[in-house]
Parts: sequence; structure tokens; C-alpha cells
Amino acid sequence: MRILVDTNVLMSAILKDGKPERIIQFIISRADIEWIVSCDILKEYKDVIGRKKFGLPALIIVSSTNSPGCPPSRA
Repeated sequence: MRILVDTNVLMSAILKDGKPERIIQFIISRADIEWIVSCDILKEYKDVIGRKKFGLPALIIVSSTNSPGCPPSRA
């Protein structure tokens, strides 16, 4: 099965405990589920994760910059 995770679900999973976090954990724990993203969606993930209002640790923001197969972002 292939799954596309909405940015709002991803951010809710990062910021809070609850159903979105359990959904992400379920997706990554299953070998039969493939989390798919396009370069555009990955860029959106990175842009939202990097917003100062969320105050996420630099490690999360830096880790989100790995984009194999996608062209580098232009700031």
C-alpha cells in the first residue's frame, strides 16, 4: 500500500502526542506500507518544519534537509 501523508498530519505528529503520532508510527512500522512523497511535498515538509513559530530543535530541521533525488532548494 502506498500512503501520502499530509503536512498537517506530519506536523501534528511531531508537535503533539495522539492520533497523528500513532498514524505515523503505524506507517513506518509496516513493511507493506510505502510512504510516498514528491520533491514538491518534501519541500513543503521542510518549509513547514523550519518555521520559527514551531521552535523545533535544529537537529530535526537539519535532518529534514536530506532529499535524495530532488534538486536543491533555492532560498
